[in-house]
This record gives sequence, structure tokens and C-alpha cells, in this order.
Amino acid sequence: MAIQRHSFVRSGDSPPAPRPFAQGPDGQVDVRRTVDPQSPPTPWEVLGLPLRLDLDLPAVELRVRGLIRALHPDRFHVLGAQAAADAERHTALVNDAWRTLREPERRVAWLVDHQGQTVTALPPAVALQLFERNEQIDEALADPVSHADVAVALRAEIRAERMQVHADLAVACARHDAAVQAADPAATQGALAEMGRLLAMAPALDNLLARLG
Repeated sequence: MAIQRHSFVRSGDSPPAPRPFAQGPDGQVDVRRTVDPQSPPTPWEVLGLPLRLDLDLPAVELRVRGLIRALHPDRFHVLGAQAAADAERHTALVNDAWRTLREPERRVAWLVDHQGQTVTALPPAVALQLFERNEQIDEALADPVSHADVAVALRAEIRAERMQVHADLAVACARHDAAVQAADPAATQGALAEMGRLLAMAPALDNLLARLG
């Protein structure tokens, strides 16, 4: 029932990936491990991944599938009802971790929230711009025929800004990973702060696009 170890770090990384939370020191699944409420495992720890934002998602998905198979309760019924229940608990941890890590912005949001940063409020100028755009959208929705060109232009403009936020977030993630690897706390916190700012912009732009349809 051993879990095969794989490398989940990008090319150029040297440290081996850590063991999954459910894997014991002998390489076997250990469902007896309990979660400390004061210090629960991170999604990365649950799946046995290095703490970085640039992940090889196909490889991570393979790890998830392997863990789910290894943790199937049917494998543990012979050890008793408690072992089967523990396997189900670990399976839930794996599924929750995968839900967080498979979406780029979701895993960034998790890291920002759990590393002493918060998603920052929008600057006043940006908030004012969003307010003005909402007013433009109100007018376009009230009279879609005469404001059709305005709606098309707004949609294209906002989509371009949303794509830029996504690109800037990728750059900030790369800065974070490089800072972590270099053991540079100041640079790490700077990257986290930038990611928090971008995460505040993303839903605001998404809301505008949703209104425009």
C-alpha cells in the first residue's frame, strides 16, 4: 500500500518533495495521524508538495489520484471501523487540498490569507473608476440599443484589464517562489502584499464582466 514518490517541483529545484500528510516515515499510508487544530497541515503538506505557487498540475493530479486510491476505506476495513473512518477523513483532506491548489487564484488566495497578509482594499482612485464603470453599465443596460457600442468597448477594456491582472499575478507568484527559495523574508512579504492587491482587483473586474454578460 506504499505511495510511490514523484517529483512535483519545477525544473531547477533541487530539494525533494516532502511526504504527503498521510504517508508515514516507512513510506506506507498512516491513517492514524491526527490533525492538530492549532497547526493543521497546509494543502501543500497534505499532498506532499513544496510550498510554491508554480505547480505542475498534471503531476499533482496524478498524486491526488494515487492518494485517493491508497486511502480508499475498503483497504482499511480489515483493520476496523476506526481505521476506515480515519481513511475517509484523510481522503477529505486530500480532496480539500486539491480543490484549493488546482485553481491558481484560489491557491494564491489561500497562501495570502494564511501567511499574515490580507486581500487589500482597493485604492480610492480604482474604487472611483469601478463606480463610474458601474454607472456606465447601468446606462447601457437601461438602454441597450443606443448604448451597444459603449457596452462592447467596456467589455473589451475590462477583459483586457482582467487578463493583465492574471499576468501580473503570475509574475508576483514567480517572485514569491524565488524569494522563498532564496530564504528572503522581506521579498516574500512584498510578493504576498502584491498578490493581495491583485486578488482584490480580480473579483471587482469579474463582477463588471458578469453585469455586461
